[in-house]
Amino acid sequence: MVIDINPLLKGEKKVIEVNYFLNPIEELDGVVFSENILVVGKVTDMAGYISLNLDANVTYTTTCARCLKEVQAQKRVNFEKT
Repeated sequence: MVIDINPLLKGEKKVIEVNYFLNPIEELDGVVFSENILVVGKVTDMAGYISLNLDANVTYTTTCARCLKEVQAQKRVNFEKT
């Protein structure tokens, strides 16, 4: 994912909205992602400091460590960087 922040740097905008579908790797260490991941958030100019705040809900399937049955779960992931 590439976000063009030129409008922030030029002072044309204070906020850039992010709405992106991420196509994950098919399998990672026994975890299978069952669908594309919707990433939403914003990039904000706060008086010269650029802040990135993203949220994603990830649906995945893996094997239970205790009973070895297949389980499907959902995890909310938040990413913040200044």
